[in-house]
Amino acid sequence: QREGEPRAIDALDAPVDAFDQLDEETPTPSIGAMENGSDPDDDDVERSSRTRPSELSEEAQDASREGLKGATPEGRGRVVGRSKEAEIRVEQEFFDQAMEHREAYRERIQEGKGAAANKGSIAGIRKGIDEAIAAIGPPESEVAFGRIDLNPALTETFYIGRYPIWDDENDVIVVSWKAPIGAVYEQASMADPMGVSRRRRFRTQDNTVLDFEQSVFGDLVDEGVEREFEDPALDSLLIDLERHRSGEMADIVKTIQAEQSRVMRQDADQLLVIQGGPGTGKSVIALHRASWLLYEHQGRIGAGDLLVVGPSQTFIRYIRSVLRELGDREVLQLPIT
Repeated sequence: QREGEPRAIDALDAPVDAFDQLDEETPTPSIGAMENGSDPDDDDVERSSRTRPSELSEEAQDASREGLKGATPEGRGRVVGRSKEAEIRVEQEFFDQAMEHREAYRERIQEGKGAAANKGSIAGIRKGIDEAIAAIGPPESEVAFGRIDLNPALTETFYIGRYPIWDDENDVIVVSWKAPIGAVYEQASMADPMGVSRRRRFRTQDNTVLDFEQSVFGDLVDEGVEREFEDPALDSLLIDLERHRSGEMADIVKTIQAEQSRVMRQDADQLLVIQGGPGTGKSVIALHRASWLLYEHQGRIGAGDLLVVGPSQTFIRYIRSVLRELGDREVLQLPIT
């Protein structure tokens, strides 16, 4: 964890404003900073991970809360107020806006790369720009896979994705799963809501929202608000497993379970052994931990400080795409034989 920053799980007994200390995201330098090799200016560093309600239409601002009004214990399990289809349309509006911001940023990076090439800039600068492009994901990818609301009024919203996305003011509107708030998304439960009032898990095709699962916690449950949009055919974990049956291991960022999250985010200054039977996810958890370490300890741990060792070349071929999908392309992966 960063110096002076409380651990995500420890801060959750504090009032909601404690999350002000948890929503830091990786600063992203401007194109100018990448071209001249300087540190980014203060103005180029995002200051918030929150999605500001004012950025959405009035429908998007009000839809979620209206959809929860009037629910009673007897009505739990059915949609009261706004339909699920309307909720999906509102979420799609946000996904479209976030994608516009991401792709505009991609264009600015690519323009900077062209300018650097024309000036005969050194290869290192161009490599840095390539890494910045890789860090925001492919153009067709979804902007987020989850959302949490932190209080019963549903006014503190975080969208969680593979990669952070900034708006035109360099404020984060989608948070990387590696950030501290990502642990809250992954680990919140009925037994320990961790300050979360509502969580949504999206099912998407590219950047189109097809469906979502919703769970509510704490006061919303006490008030009789529906706990889920019931859909027996929708199970994020099973759907994701079915989708990724191939000859290579895939990342699990969309379906990280609470216990997996706790293992991945253990402190770096210790020996960590992950053990279990064949097929229990040891390797994929270790790879996600490696990616989290590179994020959490930037400046202290770099890709050149990590080595992934497997029992054979066949195994390395099987797992090698995971870190690349997570944005960590420079980690060396070698067989022991």
